[in-house]
Amino acid sequence: MGNEGAKPKIGLIQRTISRIKERLNSLPLLKKRQPQDAIVSSGAQATQPQITPEDPVNQAEPIQGTQATAPQSIPGQPPSHEVGQASLTTHPNNEQPSPVDEIQNNASKVSRAAWQTNPATDLWYPEKFKNKLLAIKYHQYQDNYGIERRAANGWHIIGATRRGKKHAHDATYREDAFADETTDKFTVLCVADGAGAYPYSRIGSQYATNELVYHLSSQLTRGAEKQTHREHVQFIGFLAQKLEKSIHYVINSLNKYAEKNDVSPKDFRCTLLTALFYHDERHQVVLLNQIGDGAICVYNKETGETEKLGGEGESGSHSGEVSRFVPDRESLKMNFHVLPEERMKDVDCIMLSTDGIEDPFYPMERNSAHIFRQFYNGVKPGELADLGITQVEQPYVYGHPTEGASLENWMTFEKKGESDDRTMLAMFRGEI
Repeated sequence: MGNEGAKPKIGLIQRTISRIKERLNSLPLLKKRQPQDAIVSSGAQATQPQITPEDPVNQAEPIQGTQATAPQSIPGQPPSHEVGQASLTTHPNNEQPSPVDEIQNNASKVSRAAWQTNPATDLWYPEKFKNKLLAIKYHQYQDNYGIERRAANGWHIIGATRRGKKHAHDATYREDAFADETTDKFTVLCVADGAGAYPYSRIGSQYATNELVYHLSSQLTRGAEKQTHREHVQFIGFLAQKLEKSIHYVINSLNKYAEKNDVSPKDFRCTLLTALFYHDERHQVVLLNQIGDGAICVYNKETGETEKLGGEGESGSHSGEVSRFVPDRESLKMNFHVLPEERMKDVDCIMLSTDGIEDPFYPMERNSAHIFRQFYNGVKPGELADLGITQVEQPYVYGHPTEGASLENWMTFEKKGESDDRTMLAMFRGEI
């Protein structure tokens, strides 16, 4: 009699266990953790979740008030993939959470902690603006890209920009921008960093770089050759006047555009770094101007010497604090730095970068040398560990078959706490 009475109870338990197994197998995360796929150390066996016959249904249901903690990895060993090996907190009633809760809880923790790459969902140029600024009316946005060009006298122009991890994670646009122009007589380089606290800073940075390059190039094309007979100092004054006029034009244009569209000029705030290199039979000179943070550095390949030029007073007393922006009225004041012909003989590379490059290598007066050496010699993993920078091995940038792509790839270095956009324009001397 006793054995006959036990059969229905055992059958009920077996059917219940079968239904629970079917339910567990329907979950994608558990399907990947079948016993034959479990990672088991030598001599060990993979353990499966145990369901006791006393109360099988409640064992499989979520238990309220119970929290699962992620498995702790042992240094030097891969994390366990076995379902039953997670560390669990104890429920007040000494019950344990189900394997389903444990896996889902741990998966959500991982997804929250990891950086994600998400496309921006809103329009790059908002529809609220009645008319688009002509210089960027047909702008085609890209998260990341690089360029390379050949300038006169064997100079190479290499540039790249990358959307920062924070923007990618938050599904927002890159706010850095750059633009350049080169002819047989002059080269203009511009980089800008939109101020993240302001809604249309990406428009400000893209417009400032595009318009400044176009406006200055137009002035030089029309009038520079008529002034080359001047003495060197006078000719430098002429170039400075044209550069100042173009920067003022950009600032005034953004202020007028803001007024026309009933927004604050501050909404377009950005930094602006500019280099003008003019060269002909009589003159060879570089004019530099900086508004806001970022860095302009030069390098002598033979001696390995570097120098950070300009930028005095452009940053505040705290990290990330900037003294002035375009199109603020304070930015109408010019702060030119001149590299005359005698000084240019010792320069093999001129680099303009936003703070996404400057901050990880701070102070640039000392650490920009690492950047230049890697551009010429390539990257060896671990060589910048003292700066907290992690890199993968890659060949040189200057002279690479795809210099722009190589520079963009170099920008993928990692440093804790650094997730900003990264943008750089560099001009290298000489044939490869």
